[in-house]
Amino acid sequence: ASNLLFVESPAGVGWSYSNTTSDYNTGDTNTGHYIPQLANAILDYNAHSTNFKFNIKGLAIGNPLLNMGRDTQATYEYFWSHGMISDEIGRTIKNDCDFNDFTDSGSHNVSKSCNKALNETNKIVSDYVDNYDVILDVCYPAIAVQEILLRKMATKISLSVDVCMGYESDFYLNSPEVQKALHANRTKLPYPWSMCSK
Repeated sequence: ASNLLFVESPAGVGWSYSNTTSDYNTGDTNTGHYIPQLANAILDYNAHSTNFKFNIKGLAIGNPLLNMGRDTQATYEYFWSHGMISDEIGRTIKNDCDFNDFTDSGSHNVSKSCNKALNETNKIVSDYVDNYDVILDVCYPAIAVQEILLRKMATKISLSVDVCMGYESDFYLNSPEVQKALHANRTKLPYPWSMCSK
């Protein structure tokens, strides 16, 4: 027998059911913090339990946020190395920003020059650049919905990345027929499913 605990974070973002016999602790981004902590707590529990033990087999974290300062600094270095920000802004960020002072609640004691450079970068990057792959096209939500609704007759064969996948997934997983087939949303939540809460 096995148990599986799905922690929806934030609550309501997934439909998670399983009856497998092996337990894996998985997640992405911010789970770089709590997945290892949860795994450690489970292992500690197993070590001291004389009755029930979790059958944990492993953990996996995709694109984890492990250290806010290092990860934030790496993001701006990535933008500079891909030509998204000028050498001048990149130099200012490198020389004037103390990323060791960054926490989940934001930055503290940021110099004016650092703050100006970060704000300028954030204006340049905006919502119309994919932070994870800056050379990809971007998806404009209205176009994605229109394409889905039109249900193109021709099959598009392509090896390229579908930059509208997130919007298409939301549209698809909010379809009553799909939810019924997946045995999902059985509690009839009054809001639409989304990958992340807004």
